[in-house]
Amino acid sequence: MNNSWKEKSDRLLSNAQEKHQRALAEVSAEKEAAEEKLRLLEIKVVVLFLLPYSLVCCLLKMVFTFLTTFFNSVTHY
Repeated sequence: MNNSWKEKSDRLLSNAQEKHQRALAEVSAEKEAAEEKLRLLEIKVVVLFLLPYSLVCCLLKMVFTFLTTFFNSVTHY
């Protein structure tokens, strides 16, 4: 009877450990997926934040180039 009880408890412990390992693997995969999603969202936020600044800089550069060209051509006449 004592041997039977030990076998049963060992089997229950083994099953519990396997269940725990599966649950841990699932949670780890979910964590990795959430971290990847967070990284992508962080990139989107940075792009959306910097895009208007970038466009303004580009427009200012175009205006400066146009004005420089315009004033250079006016001063040569």
